[in-house]
Parts: sequence; structure tokens; C-alpha cells
Amino acid sequence: MAEPKRINGIDINKFFEIIDAVKGKPELANFQFRVKNTWMNGGHSRAIIKDFYGADSEDSTRTSPFIFDNDLPLTLLGSNLGPFPIEYVLNALAGCLTASIVYQAASKKIILDDVESELTGDFDLQRFLGIYSNNIDNKENIKVIIRIKGENLSNEEKKFLVELGKKSSPVYNLIANSFPVTISIEDEFSKVEV
Repeated sequence: MAEPKRINGIDINKFFEIIDAVKGKPELANFQFRVKNTWMNGGHSRAIIKDFYGADSEDSTRTSPFIFDNDLPLTLLGSNLGPFPIEYVLNALAGCLTASIVYQAASKKIILDDVESELTGDFDLQRFLGIYSNNIDNKENIKVIIRIKGENLSNEEKKFLVELGKKSSPVYNLIANSFPVTISIEDEFSKVEV
């Protein structure tokens, strides 16, 4: 058996084993992530993340849940007990793009020294306030600045890695391609699609 080789902190042999397994059985790539959110007060809610489904089975290896508080800033009458949910979206995009770039670089045997990103999201909160205007969409955008460092890494190689990162990032694709979202209302007696 080959000795494990780590590139960018990733066991590259196991990474290729996963790729080969998914090529042989594509349903192994079907994952379902879950968040349970409970309203606390005002704009404050608390999200709990623990179990998920992936690689053809239920995964319960996390011994403790991840707990995140969501809130609104004081300017929107919140209590600042957590980030505004849009900030979590920007964080998710940053984390997923970074991981995607690092994993894709490792798969190409490109050693990275550093990957940093800065994200800004311009959002018109008229919808949040219940004001529906025709000129909202043209004001909204997300800008991402990525800095990649690696020994002798050219600008072309950096662009290549960012393109691979965009293609392979589930969060980037969710945001950029607007995945369908289905919402239903449920109580102990019924479930209604909205």
C-alpha cells in the first residue's frame, strides 16, 4: 500500500480513493445537510447543526452540535447577538470556495502556501422591510477577492484554480445558479407547500 502523501493538508491517496468510489457509484456523492432553527426573540434565532446524510449512510460522528446565533444589527432593531444571516451566506461562500480551491489544487499536485478571501455583499433590504420595488435586483451583488500564494504559482495557474474552485464549490453554485428552494408550513396536523 502506498504511503499517504499530504498536499495542502489533504491525504491525496484517500482523496483519489473517494473520487474513484464515486465514479463507480455516483449516488455516494448525494449528501443532505440539515439545520434546525428556533426563533428566540425579536430578530434573534438559534441554529443547530449536527447530523447529516452522506456517502450512502446517515452520519452521526459529530459528538457535539454546532450552534449558531442569528440576529439583526441594532440599526434594524436587532440585538447583535449573532451575525445577520446574509453574513453567514458570505461566510459559507468564502469557506466553500477556499476548500474547493485547496482540494482542487491538491488533486493537481499544486502546493499552496496561503489562500485568503474578502467578500462584500451589497443587498437592498427593501424586500426584508416588506417594500417590493422593481429596482432592487440591479443593486444586489457579491464581490469576492481571492489571494492565492504558492511557490512559483503564475497568475494563469491562480486563475485556473479559481475556475476549478467555482466549478466545484456547492455554495458558489447554489448562489450563482439559484438552486430551487421549496418551502412548506408544517404543524402537528398538516403540511402545506408555500
